[in-house]
Amino acid sequence: MLLDSKKIKMQNLLPFKSSGLCPPINPKRSSSRWNTTICTYLTHRLYNPEMTTEQLVHLAVYVISETATQDPRVGGPIRVADITWEKGYVELEESYIDEVNRRNEEAHERLRQFFLGKKEEKQ
Repeated sequence: MLLDSKKIKMQNLLPFKSSGLCPPINPKRSSSRWNTTICTYLTHRLYNPEMTTEQLVHLAVYVISETATQDPRVGGPIRVADITWEKGYVELEESYIDEVNRRNEEAHERLRQFFLGKKEEKQ
C-alpha cells in the first residue's frame, strides 16, 4: 500500500477498484472473489478521508491480515511504503509493521471481548 504523509486521500492515490491493496477478481478461482470482497468491504467500511498516515498504515496491515485469515494462499510478510515528494519511496521497517500488527490484534481482541463478554482463548 502506498501512503503520502502530505495527507493525499487514499482513494485519490489508490482508487479502490485498482488499488493493489485488494487483489483483482480471478474468475477461475471462486475464493478469489470472496477474498477481494472481504478486502474491499473492510477498506470501504473502515476508511475515513481524515485518517492520518499512521492510521492508514494500521488499516492496510489490518485489511491484509484479515484477508489472509480467510485464505491460506494469502500471507507472507506485509510490506508498506510511505511515498513523499521530499523522501520518495521509503519502505517502513519490518519491526514497525510487526508492532502495528500486534496493536491491531490487541484492538481486535478488545472487540471480541466486547461482543463475547469474555477473553478468547489463544490456540
